[in-house]
Amino acid sequence: MINAVMCAGLSIVASDEIGAVPDLVKHGENGYTFKAGHVDNLTEYLQVLCDDVVVRERMGRCSKEMIDNWSYEQVVVGILYSLDSL
Repeated sequence: MINAVMCAGLSIVASDEIGAVPDLVKHGENGYTFKAGHVDNLTEYLQVLCDDVVVRERMGRCSKEMIDNWSYEQVVVGILYSLDSL
């Protein structure tokens, strides 16, 4: 789901318990991450995005740029690099 949001050029607010978060959400760049169960943080980040169109649009553009640079080839290169370093 995070990938789809990024493809749409939107900012993200996601719990740290979502598996893809470390790879896809850069806190403060294309969205926000919060510790699962911390409703106050979730509320704070949603409020920022609702209130500040400039931040929301900047983060959305960043999401789109990040996902546009993603490819299976890039994933394979990363896996091979990791295996070589073992």
